[in-house]
Amino acid sequence: CPQEGSGLHYHDLEFQMVFVLKGRSTVRFEGHGEVNFEAGDSWIQPPRIRHDVLYFSDDYEVLEITMPAEYETVQVES
Repeated sequence: CPQEGSGLHYHDLEFQMVFVLKGRSTVRFEGHGEVNFEAGDSWIQPPRIRHDVLYFSDDYEVLEITMPAEYETVQVES
């Protein structure tokens, strides 16, 4: 993750669930602010919610369940 984060973006999909297997991250979600995650945390990410991955640790590992399996990530201007 670059020092300035992933950049504001969204995923064009119908369903996304994220489960943190290892490590930590900080994600800023539009309308919700910054959220810290660590191993054992999970969340369902609403379709097309704009977000920016501000930080993740070197050992960060997640399991993502999405529908469809292949989808577009759209960068947006902040």
